[in-house]
Amino acid sequence: RSSNWMELKAYKKENRKWLDRSLDIALRVLDVLQQKDMTQTELAELMSVTRQYVSRIVRGTENLTLETIAKLEEVLGVSLIDVV
Repeated sequence: RSSNWMELKAYKKENRKWLDRSLDIALRVLDVLQQKDMTQTELAELMSVTRQYVSRIVRGTENLTLETIAKLEEVLGVSLIDVV
């Protein structure tokens, strides 16, 4: 059991940068959903993905592709990342 904890810790350490970005995006998505009075189920339907996938997005555990970020931005009508 402790090996699972150690593996998780190592995974988080190795992937910290994208996990931090995913969490930032997750918090922004949750904020926009609340502002728009939209449910995660409605978001999933508009994106043509499963409710479970949206759940992983808003938990910040999904390694988002640019395609998914673009789809989120389109459906929510907001910018989630800025490219300089």
